[in-house]
Amino acid sequence: MEAKPYTIYEIGPFGELGYDKLFLKERLGLTSMEISVNRWPPGTEPERSHRHYNNEEIYIILQGEGEIIVEDEAIPVKEGTVVRIPPHSARRHRNNSNGDLVALVLQARENSLVTWTMTDGYFV
Repeated sequence: MEAKPYTIYEIGPFGELGYDKLFLKERLGLTSMEISVNRWPPGTEPERSHRHYNNEEIYIILQGEGEIIVEDEAIPVKEGTVVRIPPHSARRHRNNSNGDLVALVLQARENSLVTWTMTDGYFV
């Protein structure tokens, strides 16, 4: 049987996510980045920040509001906010609202993008 030219995984409605973080690398067979879907309930904040050695992170807020803390700066975020954080900057989230904060987090090696839609895409 021939393999499909795509991979699909259904995460379901954001409001029904039964976990705080769902990594998609293994589920989709990703080879160039990590993507996670995150649902942070009201009042949640990790005890510690984290950094990366090589990967920048992009937080895309899909639902709710809260803060992304980079180093010591609390950045207010809400649905539609996109934040890029370079590898060595300390980061964590804070949900100081009354509802869920849902974010898609993309992680890829900093400075590794060689081509993108306008230079890599073509019509068939």
